[in-house]
Amino acid sequence: QPSFPAQMRSVRVTLYAPSWTLKGWSEDSPGFAFWAAMQNAGGVKVFHGEDMVRAVKNRSFSNLQGFDPATTTATRVHLFAHRYSKAVEG
Repeated sequence: QPSFPAQMRSVRVTLYAPSWTLKGWSEDSPGFAFWAAMQNAGGVKVFHGEDMVRAVKNRSFSNLQGFDPATTTATRVHLFAHRYSKAVEG
């Protein structure tokens, strides 16, 4: 059970991630991109990495009647970047 030492004000840790995280957010769908689409009668569907391409090819990204996924076109693309702030660099 991890715990924070009572006598210390701060601790430094090193965290290791699996090697596949260099290529994407999940092991089975490489890529650091995501797609949120209002193509689900029950709400939003979200795909990431290569699953975005697979979803269009196998026509699984939409369950709306009369919608043809083969005719999809990206109309807006957004780039998000985030860096966690640190009180002291070093």
